[in-house]
Amino acid sequence: MNRTLTVGRVFSVIIVSVLLSMLISVAIAAAGSVYAEGADQKFYTSLSLLIGQGFMIIPIVLFLSARKESLIHRFRLRTISGRTAGSALLISAGIIVLVDELDRLINMLLPAPELFANMESLLNLDSGGFAIISIFTIAIVAPVFEEMIFRGFLQKFLEEKWQDPTRAIMVSSLFFTLVHMNPFWAIQIYLLGIVLGFLAWKTGSIIPGIILHGLNNGLALFFFKAKDSIDPVYLWGGHVSPLFLIPAFIIMIAGFKQLTKTSVAES
Repeated sequence: MNRTLTVGRVFSVIIVSVLLSMLISVAIAAAGSVYAEGADQKFYTSLSLLIGQGFMIIPIVLFLSARKESLIHRFRLRTISGRTAGSALLISAGIIVLVDELDRLINMLLPAPELFANMESLLNLDSGGFAIISIFTIAIVAPVFEEMIFRGFLQKFLEEKWQDPTRAIMVSSLFFTLVHMNPFWAIQIYLLGIVLGFLAWKTGSIIPGIILHGLNNGLALFFFKAKDSIDPVYLWGGHVSPLFLIPAFIIMIAGFKQLTKTSVAES
C-alpha cells in the first residue's frame, strides 16, 4: 500500500465526492422545480437522484487512477462462487424482514416527523419515466456505487491500515449512516451497514453486499407500492407477523452458517 494514502485523505476524498454529488442533485432538482410541473417535476427529481448517485463514484475513480491504483483491488470487485451468492441471498431474505420489524419498533418509540415521513412520496412510482429511473437508481445504481465506496474503498483501506476488521467495519458503517443524513433511520442503517461490512470482509468481495443492498432497496419499493395487498398477510397488529419473522430468523442463521462453511472450503 502506498504510504501517502492516509486515513484523513481517504475520508476527505469520500466527503468531497458526496458533497459534489449532492450539489449536482440539488441543482438538477432545482431546475426541475423552475422549468417543470407535475409529473415532469418528479422526473427531474428522479433524474437528480440518478445523476447524483452516479457522480459520487467519479472523483474516487479519478483519485485512484491518478495514483495508478488497481480499481479491482481497491473497490474489492472480486467474483464469488454460486454457493457464496446463495448464502448472501439467504442472509438477505432474513435480514430484510428483521430490519423491517426493527424499523416498526423504532418508529413506535421515535416517530419520524412529517418532513422525513414525506420522503416516502419518492417511492410512489406513479409515472413511467419516473418509475423506471427511480427503480434503476434505488435498486441498482445506489447499491453498487455505495458498496464500492463504503465497503470497498473505505472499509478495505481501514482494514489494511488498522489491521482490525471489527473497528474498520464499525467506523465505515458509522460514516455510511452519517452520509444518509436521516437520524430516524440511523439505527437501522448502521446495523445494516455492519452486516454489509461483515459480508465484504468475510468474502473479500462487495458482491454479497450488493445483493443484500439491492434487494433491501428494491423490496422497499415493492412493499410500498403493493402494501395494500401485502399488509393484510404480512402484518399482525401493525408489526411483521411471526409467520414471517420466525422463518426470516431461521433463514438468516442458515445463510450465515453456509457462508462460514463456504468461506472455509474456498480458503
